Amino acid sequence: MNTTSPVEERKNVPIFPDDSANKSPRSILVVDSNDQARESLVSALKGFGYRVSDQTASPSDAVEICRESHPDLVILATPDGDGETLDAVSAIWNSSQCAVFILSDSLEPAHVLAFNSAGAIAVISKESPDACLRSTIESAYSCAYAIKTMQARIDQLERNLVHRRLVEEAKWKMVAEHGMTEPEAHTKLQHYARSERIQLAVVAEQIISGELTLD
Repeated sequence: MNTTSPVEERKNVPIFPDDSANKSPRSILVVDSNDQARESLVSALKGFGYRVSDQTASPSDAVEICRESHPDLVILATPDGDGETLDAVSAIWNSSQCAVFILSDSLEPAHVLAFNSAGAIAVISKESPDACLRSTIESAYSCAYAIKTMQARIDQLERNLVHRRLVEEAKWKMVAEHGMTEPEAHTKLQHYARSERIQLAVVAEQIISGELTLD
C-alpha cells in the first residue's frame, strides 16, 4: 500500500520539467571585443568538449547571428553593463530565446541586476576558475531550457483556452439561431471539422463570423 502523502509526493517533483535537467548546450556563440581573450575562451570551451559554433567581437553582431543560427548558449564577455551590451542581451533573449551567460569584469549588484533584468541567465566574474565556468554553463543552459519548456506549455494552454472559448461561443450561437441543443451543436461542429479536416476552432470562427452556417 502506498503511504506517500501529497506533501511528500510534491517533494519528489523535479525542479526542471521533463528532461531539462542536466542538459548541455550543443552550440555556443562567444562574444568578446578582446581578440586574445576571445580566442582563449574559445580554446577553453573546446577543451571542455563544447562546440563553439561562432564568435564575434560585437554584441550587436551577436544579435544577428542568434536570429540566423539560434545557438543554444551565448557567452558574452563584457567589462560592464553598458547600454549596447544590455540591449543585445535583451534582443537575443526576446527575439531568439537563446540563453545568454555573462562574463563580467564587475560583479557590482547594480551590474548583475541590470544583466538579469535584460534577460541574462547567469553572471560570473571573468576571473572565475574553469570549474566554475563549466558548472555555470551547464546550470545556466538547463535553467534556460526549463524556462523555454515552461513558456511553451503556457502558450499552448493559452491557445487551448482561446480555442475552447471560440467553440463555446459558436455552439451557443447555433443553439440561439437554429433551435438545436448544445450537444447537437457540438456534434455538428465536430463532424464538420473532421469531414473538412480543419481545426475545430477554425470552424468555430467561421460560425461566429457568419461565414459558415451549420443547421
